[in-house]
Amino acid sequence: GHLTVAYVDFALSGLLPETLQRFRQSNPHVEIELARFPTDIQKEVLQSGGADIGFLLGRCPGIGMQSLLVE
Repeated sequence: GHLTVAYVDFALSGLLPETLQRFRQSNPHVEIELARFPTDIQKEVLQSGGADIGFLLGRCPGIGMQSLLVE
């Protein structure tokens, strides 16, 4: 399988590294592609299906979108 993960720079010092490590351990057969986008562009990429999951600032309302962690 394949998973495209969009992120903003802040995610590198937050949940992203640990989350990816856990996912890779549980799903070694899945190829992970990382794509860095600013928050406003990332929202568009997520809504258009250009990424499967995103680590961004703020909420991303939309069809099929769900915030998993909001601080």
